[in-house]
Amino acid sequence: MMRNRILSRRFNRHQEKNKEEEEEEERMSCEERFGMGRTWSGEKEVFLNIRNGPPSSIKGSANGSPMSDTSARRPSSASSAKLPEVLACCSALSFHFALGLVLAFSAVLLPQLEDPNSDLKISKEEASLVASVVALSVPLGSLMTAPVMEALGRVRTVQLATAPYLLGCALIALANGFPMLVAGRFLTGVAAGTFGANPAIVYTTEVARPELRGSLISIGPFMVSLGTFVTYIVGAYLHWRTLAWAYAAAPILTVLLMLLWTPESPLWLASKGRQDRALRSVRFLARRDPDKLARAEADVAALVRGAEERRAAQRRGVAAFLATLFTRRSGLRPLLVITVLFAMQQFSGIYVTLFFAVSFFKDVRSPLNPNTASMLVGAIRVVCSIQATFMMRRFGRRPLLMVSAGCCALSMAVSGYFARMITATPDDGGAQMVTVNGSSAVAGLSGDEAAASLAPWVYWVPVIAILVYVYGGMLGLLTIPWTMTAELFAPRVRSLGQGVSVALANIFMFAAVQSYKDLATLLGGEWAVHWFYASVSLSGVVFTYLFVPETHRRTLAEIEEYFDTSLLYPAYQRRRRQQRDGLVVNRADAEVSADANGTKGALLSQ
Repeated sequence: MMRNRILSRRFNRHQEKNKEEEEEEERMSCEERFGMGRTWSGEKEVFLNIRNGPPSSIKGSANGSPMSDTSARRPSSASSAKLPEVLACCSALSFHFALGLVLAFSAVLLPQLEDPNSDLKISKEEASLVASVVALSVPLGSLMTAPVMEALGRVRTVQLATAPYLLGCALIALANGFPMLVAGRFLTGVAAGTFGANPAIVYTTEVARPELRGSLISIGPFMVSLGTFVTYIVGAYLHWRTLAWAYAAAPILTVLLMLLWTPESPLWLASKGRQDRALRSVRFLARRDPDKLARAEADVAALVRGAEERRAAQRRGVAAFLATLFTRRSGLRPLLVITVLFAMQQFSGIYVTLFFAVSFFKDVRSPLNPNTASMLVGAIRVVCSIQATFMMRRFGRRPLLMVSAGCCALSMAVSGYFARMITATPDDGGAQMVTVNGSSAVAGLSGDEAAASLAPWVYWVPVIAILVYVYGGMLGLLTIPWTMTAELFAPRVRSLGQGVSVALANIFMFAAVQSYKDLATLLGGEWAVHWFYASVSLSGVVFTYLFVPETHRRTLAEIEEYFDTSLLYPAYQRRRRQQRDGLVVNRADAEVSADANGTKGALLSQ
């Protein structure tokens, strides 16, 4: 009896202790995720000292790295001290607005080209290629972006992206046939999707301090959503040629903002041995933070040494570095997981609603003006891009991804069911819809019978279901796979893994967008395409539950351990719980035994 009470007390004590350990683990996980963990080394670790200061007041390190005496002081936490970094990153990330314009342009372009009075005629196959060529341009452009970015710098690469973007806009606006139109779309896709967007993200990760990095990077998707929203609004009133000329202003504005607020990345300058320019860049970014200004010279010198060490390591092990992605479990397994996630994301129709927004609503005979419906899609994307950021922090990745995919599956199933009812033909056993004096009726039925058989509210159900689908997809299925490319891979293969997975994602996007019109013909109608998207979304729920690990508040070591030891995430979680519970009981038994021995020893001593 006495032993049970002691065991109970010890068990409760260990539960409290484990809770404290989990809270400490979560804190360390957050630090690690935002760039402060021990897994960061070399050049990035040195650059963290520029943004946050050294972790202690030690004036030197074991290898003789100089540290300023001011490192013991806490850096300024005032908003004004962070403002230069915010302005620099936001100016670079504003190029994502141009990317949003490019992605959504086909949604307003193709309906105008399909108009009988259009001055430019293209076939259905050509229309699909005009929409999807942007997705194909991204993986091809990515092959060129990395060497150009390393040779010219992050800022200059973003600025130079303006040239192909303006040329692409001019080709679209002056197009007299399909070749000029698709060439213009390809150039704008390469410029905005790779040469503009990728260096801006890299610049932000190198310049922004850890507590700002996640929020600043999320500005990129927000700007893309804002660009699509603006396209849907303006495209409803402007001719597509006029719209192409207007789009040319977006990158020009980005360049002007960057000339005012965006210096070159000190990390890149240090890697090229340009110590004087790196020092000026650091001082410009830290002009409102006296602590960082005081230690600028020492930190830049350390950056130069870190860059030299990184180049030496790359020269020694390039082949080994490439092999780790495909030979080690911590490289191959996360690549397979993220590849399947991207395939499900694209073939669930997420981006089809972006590229074919107006046509999507026309296909289900929406009673709402298709342009107005596309504006609602754009507004939902803007709102959800903000909401998703906060929900990912609150609920984690796995639950949000499963809820999002489930919502997409349900809404697409409902939309497909009612779209089939609306667009039914005698060939599939349904009734044929006809239009008489502007009113819909069912062939073979009187007006009263038609109204009774197909009430007006039926036409609104697919519209609402599609809007719910867009909302649900933005909460997780669209955003989380892109986020997880930076979380699933071990640090040593992260850059390579991200590059490969993003390239595959855009190839899937090209295939999904290109196949939309053909799927409708192959499967027997738009309603069948909706059911196909619903089935893919449902399979995404199952795949996420079985194979996708939770990365929110998890250390990089825990994520790597999962891929090294497990295939099924529920089994991995169950095994971890059993090990933790067994450890608690074993510790409690050991302490009870120790207490008993101590009591016996005390009695014997008396």
